[in-house]
Amino acid sequence: IAYQDWKSGCLVGYEIMFDADTQAVCSALRNAIIYLGKVPEFAYQDNGKEFKNKFFNGHPDFEETGMSGLFARIGVKAVYAQPYNAQAKIIERFFKEFGDTFERLMPSFSGSSIEDRPAQFMRNEKFHKKNYTGEVPMVQDLMAAIEKWREFQRSQPCANVPGKTIGQVFDSGRGSGRPAARGSGRG
Repeated sequence: IAYQDWKSGCLVGYEIMFDADTQAVCSALRNAIIYLGKVPEFAYQDNGKEFKNKFFNGHPDFEETGMSGLFARIGVKAVYAQPYNAQAKIIERFFKEFGDTFERLMPSFSGSSIEDRPAQFMRNEKFHKKNYTGEVPMVQDLMAAIEKWREFQRSQPCANVPGKTIGQVFDSGRGSGRPAARGSGRG
């Protein structure tokens, strides 16, 4: 799960998980708020059940008890992408760029299609097969690598603001800070 700043394109919060669920979305949102330094006014999201459940959006039966969804309690207006329209989800472009610039550098990368497989998975590539370790990075190592990649991403030109980097555009809109409650969030 990842959250991205719309204006700069900067990765602001993420969570690594095996299954997309409410806990993963909460963690990614928390990490985004900490990195942003403020609670965003809007959260543009996918239509998956992990984003559109009662925990985040509340339920009419709960309103009279004063129990609203998480988004209402923290002041975020949830906006959902048009179903079955990948072009409506700006995060999809981010994931493509992330895959092309980050995932390919991981020792466990196995390709995004048959034509895209690394040499060690191809026939007659004895040298590459012999030197392939099959190592899969630990989650902590992966998180550290993502943070290094984020530094790289922030140095890239911003498509939405000519003449500035992603980091410059992001920092100009960054908040004054949010306390990280219980533990240190990735930020």
